[in-house]
Amino acid sequence: MEQIDALQSRNEVINLRQVSSQELLKNQKELLIIHNGQLYHLRETRNGKLILTK
Repeated sequence: MEQIDALQSRNEVINLRQVSSQELLKNQKELLIIHNGQLYHLRETRNGKLILTK
C-alpha cells in the first residue's frame, strides 16, 4: 500500500506546473509577490539559494 501512495504522490508532483527561478526573477536578484493581500519578498542569495520572507 505504501508503494501505491508513493507512486500517486510522485505522479501528482509531475503533473504540477513548473516555473524556473530564472523565469520568475528575470535576471534580477529579488521579486515581490502579492499573495492574499500580503507582500512577500523572494530573493536569491549569493550562494544561489532562494529565500521567501514576509
